[in-house]
Amino acid sequence: MGNKKFSNQVNSKLELVRTILHDKYLSTNQKELFEKNKDAKGNDFEMRKKIVPAKDTSYLLYQFNPDKENIFPFFKEVKGIKKICDYILFVEEKSSLFIFLIELKLGKLSPHGQLNASECFVKFIISTAKRLNINLEDDVFIRKIGISEYKSNKQRTKKEALVYDKNYFIDYKSKDFRIVELLI
Repeated sequence: MGNKKFSNQVNSKLELVRTILHDKYLSTNQKELFEKNKDAKGNDFEMRKKIVPAKDTSYLLYQFNPDKENIFPFFKEVKGIKKICDYILFVEEKSSLFIFLIELKLGKLSPHGQLNASECFVKFIISTAKRLNINLEDDVFIRKIGISEYKSNKQRTKKEALVYDKNYFIDYKSKDFRIVELLI
């Protein structure tokens, strides 16, 4: 297997992401967030959120599943060490790159463990780009999105504004995953 030479002459931030991350982690469905699992009683559980793109944006949706593949082979088998969120959505808007860490949850379980671990991972990606002489830090925004089946059933009202907390986290309650709402 030959090594590709990295060119710091990329045309877009998404192209840079695609140069760094392996394509096998691109979600096979770029139009939907999907989780299928079993609840505490062993019943099948399924959650779907259609991705509604924002005007004049492009995006790439990555999905990492440590249950199916050892995506962190350099770590030992220690509880919680290999956590990562369900999806990482890279959205390019004008000269900015928004990185949405997305965790889908059944019930009232907290998404924070996976989201915080994933933040470390995307900061590593940003550092890798910088090491390759591409500085992204000034126009990259990391956002943590928790989507709970329990809270999604309690849809937010149109008057209810989306506001990230001090750690850039939000419980997202809309029926669809509307990128334009999250570009704040």
